[in-house]
Amino acid sequence: MEIKKFMVMAAAAVALVFGVCSCGDDDDETNNPTQQLAAQVAGAYTGEESLTVAGSVFDSIQTYVFAKATDMTVDMTIPAAEGAMAYPALPVKDIKLTSGGAMIMGELGSYAGTVTDATGNEKAYTVS
Repeated sequence: MEIKKFMVMAAAAVALVFGVCSCGDDDDETNNPTQQLAAQVAGAYTGEESLTVAGSVFDSIQTYVFAKATDMTVDMTIPAAEGAMAYPALPVKDIKLTSGGAMIMGELGSYAGTVTDATGNEKAYTVS
């Protein structure tokens, strides 16, 4: 009789161990961080910007805005500049995102767009 009890208890223990140890639902695409790169990047980032034009250095504090376009791409807005080289805010669309470890990288071969300047003229621009 004691062996019978022992076998029942052993079977219950094995069932308990296998019932508690189960696989997590890590195959779900909503839990996959590579599917949500744009959501992780979207936001406004402020920092020091240094531009060199014809040998002259111009330092300023600027805010760049990144908006989610798709799960794997963002649109960026380059802030307007004032002074001798004034230009309005420039939108840059479809920057492809990839991840490498803890880093998210954006890649843009080239983007061409048009913008209206302060005098009302339409101007073409290219960002690469």
